[in-house]
Amino acid sequence: SIGISFVYKGVRYRERIALPPTGRNLKYVERLRATKEHEIATNVFDYARHFPDSPRARLHAGGPGTPLSEAMDAYLESLRGQIEPETLAKYRHDARAVAKWFQGKTLQSLTRAEVRNKVASLNLSRKRLLNLLTPLRGTLAQAVDDEVIETNPLAGFKVRRIAKTNETIDPFTREEVDRLGRTELGYLWQFWSWSGLRSGEVIGLRWGDVDSECVAVAIRRSVRVGREKRTKTAS
Repeated sequence: SIGISFVYKGVRYRERIALPPTGRNLKYVERLRATKEHEIATNVFDYARHFPDSPRARLHAGGPGTPLSEAMDAYLESLRGQIEPETLAKYRHDARAVAKWFQGKTLQSLTRAEVRNKVASLNLSRKRLLNLLTPLRGTLAQAVDDEVIETNPLAGFKVRRIAKTNETIDPFTREEVDRLGRTELGYLWQFWSWSGLRSGEVIGLRWGDVDSECVAVAIRRSVRVGREKRTKTAS
């Protein structure tokens, strides 16, 4: 094959043309490159038409840049079957939140400064911010691997929190737990409050998990997003 290099939207791309590198074919590819450069200069270049099998073709379809939300959707879809379904669902939820932060931004136009300034404006814990940025980081890293963008604006980016957030923990008091116990499903709320189980572990409980004397409960499973899985919590 013959390699062809060109600059599109400020990024240098390299593609392969499925032709043997003969003298005649090299001259043809050189003319083809000149045609592409003219189309890029006149803003009529269609990536998918010239390179339909390239992983960059879909990302460049239909406009001057790939909307960040579409790029993250494509990245998360590539993870299907590689991670737990509930983890994928969480990533999708976080990706939608991040897309709202940067409405109108594209994969090619997002800058490190924009992410840093947005993170600094949010009253969220460092852990929460790291979780929210996970789909974006993965999207940008994959775009670099696919040569859709030249560099990853978040490479080496660290989330720092100097001041504490305003988040406070407000657990139920004994009186509040007693009041919950007098509502519908009161025994459930009381058991949940005093056992400290995770929500998925409570949902996964069955009558067979309770011993014959109703003194002990075995935690054997957890249910998340309708899917049953093993739990790490000891019985």
